[in-house]
Amino acid sequence: MKNCNKCVKFASGKYILLLNNDTQVQPNWLDYLLDTIKSDETIGLVGSKLVYPDGKLQEAGGIIWKDGTGWNFGKEDDPEKPEYNYVKETDYISGACILIRKDTWDKIGGFDERFTPAYYEDTDLAFNIRKYGYKVMYQPKSIVVHFEGISHGKDLNASFKRFQEINRPKFVEKWRNLLEKDHFENGEKVFLARDRTRYKEHILIIDHYVPFFDKDAGSKAMFLILKALKELNTHISFIGDDFNIHEPYTPTLQQMGIEVVYGEWYMKDWKNFFFSYLKYFDFIILSRNWYLVNKEIGN
Repeated sequence: MKNCNKCVKFASGKYILLLNNDTQVQPNWLDYLLDTIKSDETIGLVGSKLVYPDGKLQEAGGIIWKDGTGWNFGKEDDPEKPEYNYVKETDYISGACILIRKDTWDKIGGFDERFTPAYYEDTDLAFNIRKYGYKVMYQPKSIVVHFEGISHGKDLNASFKRFQEINRPKFVEKWRNLLEKDHFENGEKVFLARDRTRYKEHILIIDHYVPFFDKDAGSKAMFLILKALKELNTHISFIGDDFNIHEPYTPTLQQMGIEVVYGEWYMKDWKNFFFSYLKYFDFIILSRNWYLVNKEIGN
């Protein structure tokens, strides 16, 4: 941590990349991070999707609960699931791979050295970035393999790893008011906590398929509706009646920050998604679909 603070003082570029030595970057990983942070001046930090060497997901952004404990969202799940593959805000990104604006880093003063030698410094950095009015974003197209535990082990009672619990009370003390106000009890309301949408209106849209915005008038109209709703800072979940991934249309929506529900699992058990999260949706828009509306939801 102290080395990072010292080294960044000599950096003259516009952005700072922090990358662990126990990582393997995947194709175009840096391009995706740069494209994201350049797309919006209010983005202060962007991080990658972290996966384990065996292909399982390590983290699709991090959640911090009211007691200061953290979740690696999606840990050990299938990284290809749709809930892990749209651009979103997140409480923090593990410091294994993060890109931050240099001027933002300088304003904050880098890592808070009260968390020396390690743990919670990356979480604290994310909280500080929001304090200065910037967003912390997760970019799923930037994929980095992380050999977690290689440097410090995984035993919370041994070596450096013990500082994870030593530093948590320090973090809670520093951010107590914010944790009480904006964060949920441990493990509660994950649907809202996973992308910091507690104070946003949630909209579910069900259409025949994702909009082929350059193919037909109905799709063009739906695409413009989606863009307008995103500009109003809403959270959108989109179900296409065919549950297919359509290139380049599905990824386009995901890069806009829209959660697109697709895949065989959801096709077979979409009702679980619908009724599990129905209480969170402020509005539901139905368009051009027949099977879900007439034969299923109506019943």
